[in-house]
Amino acid sequence: MTDTNKTDRHTIDINALGKKTIGIVLAGGRSSRMGTDKALLALNGQTLLQQSIDRLQQAGCQQVYVSGDYPGTLSVPDQSANRGPLAGLQAVLKDERIQQCQGQALVVIPVDMPTLPAIEIKRVVEHREDFVAFKKSFFPLKLKLNTHLVQVVDDLLANEDRRLHSIKALLEHLSTLWLPLPEQASLFANVNTPEQWRALLRHKSAQAPSK
Repeated sequence: MTDTNKTDRHTIDINALGKKTIGIVLAGGRSSRMGTDKALLALNGQTLLQQSIDRLQQAGCQQVYVSGDYPGTLSVPDQSANRGPLAGLQAVLKDERIQQCQGQALVVIPVDMPTLPAIEIKRVVEHREDFVAFKKSFFPLKLKLNTHLVQVVDDLLANEDRRLHSIKALLEHLSTLWLPLPEQASLFANVNTPEQWRALLRHKSAQAPSK
């Protein structure tokens, strides 16, 4: 296994934002804990999916693909049901449109991280390392598209140990540069349940200026 204990050395690639960067929104899965499709939940008049696409574009992604079946987007339906985000990523990596982008940076975020700022997504883009992620939250993460990445994903999902079928396991099998979470770590929180969604709406409502 490669070294997974690297930390942020502030090795910024000043040319990174000038290169083609591809965004990926992980939006597949059943949203079973939420009870409805999280990607289509509306916040401030926009779906979480559209907000995720917009943030990736704001962070410098020229194209944004969606893991899941969503008409009107560059979507890639899951090839295997109920196998989690890593299987969704695998489907995107094998899409012929993505296969033509070998050597380019992929920036991946989940659809259920609605308070993630675009500036934090840009942080992973700016690093010259091939594989970059945030400690604890993992997302947003940067992956260099190459045959090694695809092979690692394939090998993990082919393993009978389902504990390896995860984004965490993928990052542990790559030479990942780990960035520390900022002081406002709550910005990286996922919204997975109706209770968490209602808490987010209450928080947003409390922040809104009074009329």
